[in-house]
Amino acid sequence: MAISIHKTVSVPIAAFLLSIGLSGCGKQSGPPLGYVEGVVTIDDEPASLVMVEFQPVQGGGSPSIGFADENGYYRLQFTNSRPGAVIGTHTIRVTMDDDPTPDNTAPLIDIPARYNKLSTLKAEVKPGKNRHDFNLTLSRG
Repeated sequence: MAISIHKTVSVPIAAFLLSIGLSGCGKQSGPPLGYVEGVVTIDDEPASLVMVEFQPVQGGGSPSIGFADENGYYRLQFTNSRPGAVIGTHTIRVTMDDDPTPDNTAPLIDIPARYNKLSTLKAEVKPGKNRHDFNLTLSRG
């Protein structure tokens, strides 16, 4: 299943991704990556309109970002031309894509800070294919 990142991204994130994508000028230079995909659900329902960010814990490396489709499926991109995420442990942040496309009118949900700003979510990215599904709960428990 091919997914294109067609959602509107904030200007700073778009500029950052573009600058990283242009820095290699066609070369596949940079850190080794693992391919990462998965599904995000909120209270057991597919989460559309969310952005998933994998931020490496070690060394302050560049994050990878993916956008969930209507089924909650996401695929991470390190740069425009390199899918995946840096090998190692990551802090995961899930935020709402607050500028949806006209064909996706899912309601915006207030995602608790424990999944974004103060995230407690972690995942290990290994070489090769990785599957990381996240079931977020809105309850305070």
